[in-house]
Amino acid sequence: MIYPISQNKILVSLKGFINNIYYINNLGENGVSIMNNVEPNGMIKIILPIESDIIVAHNKSKLIVSKGCLAIAGVFDSTFYIEASHICNMQAVVIEFSPILGYRLLQFSKSQLVNKFCLLNEILNLPVLELEIQLNQAFDIDDKLKMLQEFLVKNLLKTESDTIVEFCTQYINKHFKLVTIKTLEKLTGYSGRWINHKFKTNLGVSAKTFIAIARFQNEFQSIVNHFVKSPDSKAYLDHYYDQPHFIRNFKRFSGLTPNKFLKTINPPPK
Repeated sequence: MIYPISQNKILVSLKGFINNIYYINNLGENGVSIMNNVEPNGMIKIILPIESDIIVAHNKSKLIVSKGCLAIAGVFDSTFYIEASHICNMQAVVIEFSPILGYRLLQFSKSQLVNKFCLLNEILNLPVLELEIQLNQAFDIDDKLKMLQEFLVKNLLKTESDTIVEFCTQYINKHFKLVTIKTLEKLTGYSGRWINHKFKTNLGVSAKTFIAIARFQNEFQSIVNHFVKSPDSKAYLDHYYDQPHFIRNFKRFSGLTPNKFLKTINPPPK
């Protein structure tokens, strides 16, 4: 299972930059390790295996992350998976960066990471290798989280904010049902091409894709939390052309149609 860690564990200086921290701890039924689905939400993530090596996978692409090493997952436009590399009790921590401010924590073009994983030391090299040694010497999860966050704060202090990107991401998150690229053009005075370029550099995906992900997350959370009992309802048609458009977009990001996804979280009684 994936459990959210208390917001109190996030350092004050990183409030707004880190959206959530999750702890994964499970062993599958009959000794088969579970695949943990991570649906797209427009957020870059750092993954730290604690007790065993893990596999992160997307379509046919896989990356084995050794225990104690840091991996980074870029923005995905479809579901990826985290599972143990062999049958064991898998433990890992996932730090999820807010799209509004998280782009400042890791200084490189995020477009190279779209739908991809890589080891963090491949990007930042020596500083990360030193951090991984310190993390492996700490036995308590809270100590590991503090070390990792202090490393992120040091990176944050070296950067400056991009006010246009922050304004646009914030506006999209609040008005995802109605916002379009033309809306952002009118609000900012910049062209859609320029805005998309800014998004690809800072978040990895275009503003158009980010808007689509924000809409998907709303639908996804509504179904998961049972706010909408049937995805066949017309609840989403106020921001989709029609029901087939809604179904196509849901399947694009989750890999399943809304009805099939609903059956995975509410399996029929045996």
